[in-house]
Amino acid sequence: MAFTRDQMPRAGKLDDMYYAGGYCGHGIAMATYLGEQIARRIAGEPHDPAAHPLFDDRFAAIPLYAGNPWFLPAVGAYYQVKDWLQ
Repeated sequence: MAFTRDQMPRAGKLDDMYYAGGYCGHGIAMATYLGEQIARRIAGEPHDPAAHPLFDDRFAAIPLYAGNPWFLPAVGAYYQVKDWLQ
């Protein structure tokens, strides 16, 4: 599963690559819809940002994150302790 910070899926274009993701556990229907919308955009159909609010070519990065998931060991340890206590 892929989650975004605001738990809303995203689709758009980054550099020369189109993407869709961040379905937050609801991927089947949303992936089908956004996949179709991305295909239309690739085919050159005009894009109205107001009509498709999930298309967001720019969204905020995660604070203090630059591509190296330094925080994952701490998160894993937290959940191990939490499982151990239950």
